[in-house]
Amino acid sequence: MEIDWGNFSTIKEMMTAKWIYDCGRLRTSAGNLDSLSRSFAVDKQSGKKCFMLPARQLGIAWGGTPRYWTWISLPESRFLEVAHLVKVCWFDIGGRLNTQILSPETNYAAYFVFKTTEQNEGFEYTPMKASVTLVGDIEDKTIYLKLQTNREEDDAPLGPLPRRRKDGWMEIELGEFFNERDNDREVEIKLMETEHLNWKSGLIVEGIELRPKVDA
Repeated sequence: MEIDWGNFSTIKEMMTAKWIYDCGRLRTSAGNLDSLSRSFAVDKQSGKKCFMLPARQLGIAWGGTPRYWTWISLPESRFLEVAHLVKVCWFDIGGRLNTQILSPETNYAAYFVFKTTEQNEGFEYTPMKASVTLVGDIEDKTIYLKLQTNREEDDAPLGPLPRRRKDGWMEIELGEFFNERDNDREVEIKLMETEHLNWKSGLIVEGIELRPKVDA
């Protein structure tokens, strides 16, 4: 694919097009150019790159079995389809991204972006295991988290809690990593619960977003 730089009226449009072109050249798993353009954003504060892996590009255990997961369209989603959890006991979602398409010398955090439905069950008391790992590292960093806290008498949280985003979705931090300069590696993000194996339902997944970490 060749880019006609004369077709762009602003530097931002030009840089966005170049970044999308680089994504395709690097053979990322982010899908077609339309999906890439919807996945890409620039952090207003730092000017650094943000990227969301849409649900369709994630590895979802039983994601192709309609009795467990279905694929639906929502007007509030930036993507054509989102994943709707019907019911599973084995919860396992993950994705990978080449770090070259992110901003160098930057500390990134990964966020699970989701909504719950009225049928949401099974997440209140069950810790979820999350990891954000540069592929090839010896050690994984893992945290335990809850997607919800419906209990009135809740113990101290085992991990971060979800918060509402400006776009109406919920998000919860899964972990972070530092993207070094000239780092040609893949970052792998996982969210899973495969130990308690209680039934879980009523979750809508938009994707996993990576953006520069902002210190509190």
